[in-house]
Amino acid sequence: MKQIIIFLTLILVFRYSLSSTINYEQSKFTGPHQMKNLQYYLVYGQKNEDKEDPKIMVLTEAVDKGLILISEIGSVNYVEIENLSDHYSIYIQSGDIIKGGKQDRTILNDHYITPKSGKVKIKCFCVESGRYAKRGKESKKYFTSSQDLVNNNEIMISLRIDQDQHAVWEGVNKVQSDLNNVFKSNLKAKESETSLLLTLENTKLNDLTEEYISSYQEKNDNTQETINTVQLDDQNIIGIIFVVDNKVVSADIYGSPLVFKKMYRKVLKSAIKQAITLQKQDVDQAEELTLQSIKKILNSPTKKNISEELLNNIQFNIYENDSYYVFESLHSENGKPLHINYLLK
Repeated sequence: MKQIIIFLTLILVFRYSLSSTINYEQSKFTGPHQMKNLQYYLVYGQKNEDKEDPKIMVLTEAVDKGLILISEIGSVNYVEIENLSDHYSIYIQSGDIIKGGKQDRTILNDHYITPKSGKVKIKCFCVESGRYAKRGKESKKYFTSSQDLVNNNEIMISLRIDQDQHAVWEGVNKVQSDLNNVFKSNLKAKESETSLLLTLENTKLNDLTEEYISSYQEKNDNTQETINTVQLDDQNIIGIIFVVDNKVVSADIYGSPLVFKKMYRKVLKSAIKQAITLQKQDVDQAEELTLQSIKKILNSPTKKNISEELLNNIQFNIYENDSYYVFESLHSENGKPLHINYLLK
């Protein structure tokens, strides 16, 4: 409970500087849900009498249903997308990995692609340095899967702050090395040893990820209740906070409970895979957060000189303090949040 109070205070501090309209002061938080070195807390939004528009998909389901076309255009740092749906908008999250083409990529920013969008060019970064050609039976022109997110804060910061391709590749190599050390075996894929995605798809890693998901424990008043998955029947859950070894490492808050519900498993898998690379000791054995580290977390953020208009009227802002970056995507026409992402530096 100490962890959630600390981070709730952090969120409240950011609340007075962020542009979004999420009212954290009145939000409900539950947790911790815990296993080994990972905990998570759920964030609840306010009940809204306005019925949410159900006509939105996330990238994974849009690709699976053939409602989005993602194409190579001859540039490492750009791909072309087209929403083929007549009725559904598509949410794409920063860090979404797209598989195929001449090399796997990850998307730079959050996007909200409206129905029948036509062809739109969006910025991305390569997460597979050793390939620029067709791989196996995959298409070299199109990207046909998006099941994973980038699972590492350093890569995401290189992506979103520095926009440094070489730093992204170095981050991929480090994640692969860390996972190899954890499993005492080589998790790199023979088809492409530099592919972050193929490493994240490794059977050993995914088996352990499923073990995390299936055996989480919720601790309440010295009792333990086994839960198989988060209870998503409550329609007001809008976000999730992740803690590893008594440090809040990341959080994802959404403006829509529906988008959270659709993104939940993908975000959780990514956080688990990062926690696996960070394995040192069980949470119960980790050192408590010090007053000094708490004060560092609570330092008021200053808005960076990064604020830009993205596709389809999405406003993108970056904030930071000594310990965290905060990435905020808003619908610019009404100021409502699309996604807010907190990353420990």
